[in-house]
Amino acid sequence: MSDLKPINQSVITSFPCWLTWAAYETRERLAQRSKTWKRALLFILRFPGYIEHGLAEEVFECFDLMRAKEIFPDANSLICVLKACRIAGSVHKCEQIHNDIELWGLMERDLEVANTLVDTYAKLGLFLEAKQVLSALSSRDVVSWTVLISAYVDYEFSDGAFECYEQMQKEHIVPDVVTYVCMLKACNNPDALAKGELIHAEIEKLGMFESNLLVGKTLVDMYVKCHLIPRARQVFNRIMVQDVILWTSLIAGYAEHGPSEEALWCFERLQLQGLYPDAVTFVCSLKAAGCIGALDRGQEIHVEAERQGLLECNNVLGNALVDMYAKCGMLSMAQEVFSKLSVQDVVAWNALITGFVEHGPNNTAIMYFDKMQLEGIFPNAATYIWTLKACGDMGNIEKLRGIHAEIDRRGILEADLVVGSTLVDMYGKCGCLSQAVEVFDRLVDKDVLTWNALIAGYVECALYEQAIKRFDQMQDTGISPNAATYVCVLKACGNSGAADKGIELHRQLERHGLVESNLLVGNSLVDMYSKCGSISQACDVFNKLPVRDVISWTTVMSGYAQIGESKTVFCFFNNMLADGIMPNLITFLVLLSACSRTGLYHASKTFFEVMSQEYGIQPTLEHQNSLIDVLNRIGQLDNAISIIREMPFCPNIVVWRSMLGSCQKWGGATFAKGAFDHAVNLDERNAAVYVLMSHACIAKDIAVTNRSHC
Repeated sequence: MSDLKPINQSVITSFPCWLTWAAYETRERLAQRSKTWKRALLFILRFPGYIEHGLAEEVFECFDLMRAKEIFPDANSLICVLKACRIAGSVHKCEQIHNDIELWGLMERDLEVANTLVDTYAKLGLFLEAKQVLSALSSRDVVSWTVLISAYVDYEFSDGAFECYEQMQKEHIVPDVVTYVCMLKACNNPDALAKGELIHAEIEKLGMFESNLLVGKTLVDMYVKCHLIPRARQVFNRIMVQDVILWTSLIAGYAEHGPSEEALWCFERLQLQGLYPDAVTFVCSLKAAGCIGALDRGQEIHVEAERQGLLECNNVLGNALVDMYAKCGMLSMAQEVFSKLSVQDVVAWNALITGFVEHGPNNTAIMYFDKMQLEGIFPNAATYIWTLKACGDMGNIEKLRGIHAEIDRRGILEADLVVGSTLVDMYGKCGCLSQAVEVFDRLVDKDVLTWNALIAGYVECALYEQAIKRFDQMQDTGISPNAATYVCVLKACGNSGAADKGIELHRQLERHGLVESNLLVGNSLVDMYSKCGSISQACDVFNKLPVRDVISWTTVMSGYAQIGESKTVFCFFNNMLADGIMPNLITFLVLLSACSRTGLYHASKTFFEVMSQEYGIQPTLEHQNSLIDVLNRIGQLDNAISIIREMPFCPNIVVWRSMLGSCQKWGGATFAKGAFDHAVNLDERNAAVYVLMSHACIAKDIAVTNRSHC
């Protein structure tokens, strides 16, 4: 510093942060300043550079030197120091500068300094102080309000932004482009859509949409985040210059809310316009491909990302690739991409685990869960949720309890409601209802998903009355049921024959408009009435469904099959085909069941052949059982035994019990003995087998006695 030459007048006046009084210093007086004074001046001259490079401490050092030498800073210097307070997050320094501004009377004399003070307090999260400064100003302009609105938006305090916007308008201050952009960002959730639409209308009225690209981009982003993708598309189509960021915003909306096909279409259009996708575009497009299982498109996107050299430097993109391949069921490819990642973080591990839970085998998902921890990666809430599902699907109670203990140790159970709800759900699936209830009772907050998990557990364990009681209890606590709740409780009503409760639920569903708007609920209602024997009401609900799928048709057919109305079942089947709905495995099971109840062997044989020959549906053991049951019911035991011997499945106990029942009805001691031996080998504790064998023996004795009397 000692060899620096004196600073001449032209150099001094060329710096915007120079002190007002310094402009009038003579060359001679400057030359007389001490070494410390020269250092302070040089720091001042470097204010803008320090701010640009985030060197807040150097700015503070300079400012402290000025104070020590009783040098009076100008407005630009104070603005630079306040910006440094934001960079450093220094509340103390900001308060010190505030005191100086008050002391020097700059609050009233310089609105730019006052606005910067409001901005600094707000960006530091001190909204009370920011509002106090704003309120103290005798004059406020659009910047005064906009800096506060911007900070509220950054901190996601939308209500504060709306309050400021309303007050600003009351003071007849006209918002500018920056204000509108901030307010549109404040409306980035479905609850604020109405306000966003009003602001959109103001923008259109002022003609800002056509003149400012940033406004258009922010509008698209707002509608995307409000889940109103068609509206976002309308705005998008009106924007003259469509850059990568704009396309990516639209692609992200389609990827998140659907239809995913549109996201992939937009990705193609973007490239056709000569634009190059960035990493975010690739990530969103891969997500869309994974959601619909579009493996070919996903692979094309993979090749393009690799060609642009983005995979080596972007771990988020690598994770998106693992996720896409996992969702498409290409688990070997997901593993290959995963192995090449430079950093295998928790997101990458979760993508792999999720893929194995969705496509199997579940034990591989659990293996990766264990492996990630061995490699020092801590599971997050999503990891636990998917691994718990793997345990539940496998019925691996021991591992489920182990993960539960780990969740407890880390304090996640109380902190994350979704983890708690999943734990309740999986214990219920594994039949460990007491533990499901124990976890449920420990949860401080319970939402509809938590209650659904518990109710589903009771239904899974065939405790239907308790499921209905829990449903009533849920409503008593003020939690409103959703569609999934009703589906579960309707199943409980149907399986327990609780027709009165089912009718009550039907009324609730009608009030909420869920019967017509939710097909799953409508189908469940048909099923409930069918199982309760109210087939006319089941048919009435079925006829009112605006859309019917294969489940709708199969459910109503099942109801008629249960009461032996085989002709009506066949009629519904023909109508279903005429409606363009293809049958599934369950449909043919219902048809075979209808034939079995009425002893229609030829019809059952026809359906059995048709399902594979015309619809490509391979019969399962249950279909074979139904065909055997028809033969047993009409006394063709020889044919039944022939089918048992020829079928590609090992007969289960249901087959042998059916044979024993037929032997009792038609007589067939030889068949009965063989069926009994097979049944006992499968389950020697099955009481029904012994009862049926006993009845078959009695029937044989009666038949012998009757013949001896002839």
